[in-house]
Amino acid sequence: MKLVEIIPGLATSKDTLAGTLELAKAMNKITTESKDVPGFIANRVLMPYINEAVFVLQEVKISKDKKKKLKNVFQCVFFVLNISIPFSFFSFF
Repeated sequence: MKLVEIIPGLATSKDTLAGTLELAKAMNKITTESKDVPGFIANRVLMPYINEAVFVLQEVKISKDKKKKLKNVFQCVFFVLNISIPFSFFSFF
């Protein structure tokens, strides 16, 4: 994954933060700093969309053929976004 989210703690020194940023840069990573909050930035943005998609599938009556197509769409989206999703996620389709 290209993005590295850096979350300095209350006791993190400026030298430690600078060293971490330098290491990430040497590894050819893109960095972002954030406060210590529940969830990573990408997950906090992505999860509401995934949850809503799952709710739609649960609430709407969809034929098995369409569910198979949606399953393939989900797998493609997760692949493109480089997200690791447990195989069991797709078992309800």
